[in-house]
Amino acid sequence: MNTQDKLLAIYKKHGALTDQELAKLAGISENSARPCRLQLEKQGLIIKTSKAKGKDGKIITCAAKKTGYHRLYKLTDPEITIQDLKKALDIITKYIQTR
Repeated sequence: MNTQDKLLAIYKKHGALTDQELAKLAGISENSARPCRLQLEKQGLIIKTSKAKGKDGKIITCAAKKTGYHRLYKLTDPEITIQDLKKALDIITKYIQTR
């Protein structure tokens, strides 16, 4: 299982997470988790939520965000995986090539 698949599985199991929580659950550093999370976000597999979490664990809306709070990210569709997207892309590519 590659890192992106591992992170998607963690989001699917745990729901919305901060980068810090994601890194801890994945057993990797934040500096390793963040670029993978950014890639998942660019691919449309996860999105920023309108919530943030502080060190005290309290969740606030980002409109009221203060320093020391970290943005939460969640899956756009908990049932989708990178493998699903690759299969769909293969099907679309084959369809286009036959036209």
